[in-house]
Amino acid sequence: MRWNDWFLCVILGISCLCATAQQVTLKIATIVPEGSSWIKCIKDIDQECRKIGVKFIIYPGGVLGENQAMLAKIRAGQLDGAGLSAAAMSEFSSRLRIMEIPYMFRSLDEWKEVFKQIRAEIESDLEKSNFIVLGWAYAGFAYIYSKDPVRNVQDFRNTKPWIYPGDPLMEDCFRELQASGVPLGTSGVLPALQTGMVNCVYNSPYGLLAVQWHPGMKYWTDLPIENPIGAVIISKAAYEKIPPAYRGLFKDICRKHFRELGKKIDQDNETSQQELTDTYKMVKVPPDVEWVKETQAFSTRIADRQVGRLYSKEFLEKVRKLQENFRQK
Repeated sequence: MRWNDWFLCVILGISCLCATAQQVTLKIATIVPEGSSWIKCIKDIDQECRKIGVKFIIYPGGVLGENQAMLAKIRAGQLDGAGLSAAAMSEFSSRLRIMEIPYMFRSLDEWKEVFKQIRAEIESDLEKSNFIVLGWAYAGFAYIYSKDPVRNVQDFRNTKPWIYPGDPLMEDCFRELQASGVPLGTSGVLPALQTGMVNCVYNSPYGLLAVQWHPGMKYWTDLPIENPIGAVIISKAAYEKIPPAYRGLFKDICRKHFRELGKKIDQDNETSQQELTDTYKMVKVPPDVEWVKETQAFSTRIADRQVGRLYSKEFLEKVRKLQENFRQK
């Protein structure tokens, strides 16, 4: 074969590959609002992946429903993937919820180290259920935000707190606190705050501002509760539409942007907490020492009660060992 003929074949081969890749469109939905760092991350992935012929159609802000509704649409083939909470993904990997045990982790660095060590196991669980993880995202530690100061358990019981329905961990936490929460989906919280049905919520600083729950909140309790985690996943069928030659690169692009998202979320939370203090005059409330001790004790009880429900005893012991090793460092 002459050089010109060989070169033409190579060019035609590459063109055919790109033409095939350009046919791949991934429809992704999430409850995360437009304009947030999370949505910007997916849009950045979309822009880079278009160079290899894979593009995203993004449905933000819960326009296609909450977690279970999005999962139903993936099963029906109406969506290719979604940004889902750990609670929603626990159907496929219940042990993921160990990362959200209330008051279990002492710092964000400790949380990150533990998750790094167990992430591969979680992704394997999801792949067995025919889902591919494009990237993990966390919100940052959630705190109590309230209309009146919350220093102890009795203060909390006197509020009208929001609780996400169907979350066994937060329901267990509320039982330990002997408090009644108002169960609402995330889209129902803002109207409930505006009408006074709810006057106490838990969220990260950036999350609080992103969903506009901060008006009327005058205090925040300086005791981190949990670091909510989620992931953008796609069905294995959708993933396999991408030509094999591009799949590794596609995953690398996604993971690179999600790593950057983690750094951005950390910065956003720091900036947002400062904004809540400086602009919205929100007052930091130190918790009573006894309440701190109480939360640590019932966190242990909650974790123990989930053995056999969300994870095995061996898995819990593994995570506690990872925590112990990190703290000893």
